[in-house]
Amino acid sequence: MSEGRNEFQANNARSRSVLEEIKRCMSQAVDRFLSETERRFSGINELNETFSLSNPHTLLQSDNNGVDMIKFTTMYVDEVDLSKLPVEIERFKRLVQSSGSTFQSNATALDVLQWLSERELRDSTPYLCL
Repeated sequence: MSEGRNEFQANNARSRSVLEEIKRCMSQAVDRFLSETERRFSGINELNETFSLSNPHTLLQSDNNGVDMIKFTTMYVDEVDLSKLPVEIERFKRLVQSSGSTFQSNATALDVLQWLSERELRDSTPYLCL
């Protein structure tokens, strides 16, 4: 009987170690998933912050509170003159208004670039075309 009991205890100990290994692997997988999710969210957030200036709805707001010009000029320190960027944004608003164009609710920065390009306005809005 003691042999059967010893075998049972050995099997029970192996089962526990297998379960602990499974729990460890599952915890690792969840940790990695969370880490990857946070990394990708940060990347997407950074892209949004980088290119949100070119969002037509941000550009066409009556005030430019949605535009983080300091961050934009910091990213393009050698290419953007902070004093000219607000003027260019106002020019873009006037161009859109005078053309009678509208941007759909799902319009993106690409739509702005295409709109400027189709009308050959890249030279009059160089910072928006960066």
